[in-house]
Amino acid sequence: MRKRLTRDRVFGFTLVELLLVVVILGIIAALAVPNFSRTYAHLQLRGVVDDLAYLMRYAQTRAIIKRQPLRLSFNSEYTQYWLEESSPEENQKSEESFKRIAGRLGRTSHLPEGVSTECENQYVLFDSDGKIDKVQIKISNEKSCWIISSKDQIRSISVYPCSPDQ
Repeated sequence: MRKRLTRDRVFGFTLVELLLVVVILGIIAALAVPNFSRTYAHLQLRGVVDDLAYLMRYAQTRAIIKRQPLRLSFNSEYTQYWLEESSPEENQKSEESFKRIAGRLGRTSHLPEGVSTECENQYVLFDSDGKIDKVQIKISNEKSCWIISSKDQIRSISVYPCSPDQ
């Protein structure tokens, strides 16, 4: 004889159970989204700081190796930056003697929305003997702030956190 399936042996979920799981997942997602956006903003800021510090260290090394001055240039609003090198035939450091570096490191880097930069000069000069202009670049968003400085040690670039209202 054949056994009949009874209602007790059927496995499944009721509509109420499914709705309860969806509500719980919705609450968890609602709690996680603000934390994720705060973390993402911090990661964006830290990425800009790391990229700019790397570019400055690279510029210093390249200026020494190629024996020609380089400079990190900012646009007038300090929302973009790029590397330029002086022409080999011109040994002076005039405004016209600098040309943008070809390739990936000469590209224009843009700051993400919500990230701002402050600097005393529009240019940071890297001499062929390893000297760097004494500058402090402040990079910040609403919640945190970082400083890239060449003022602290001779021929060195330092990165450290600061308070946003500093």
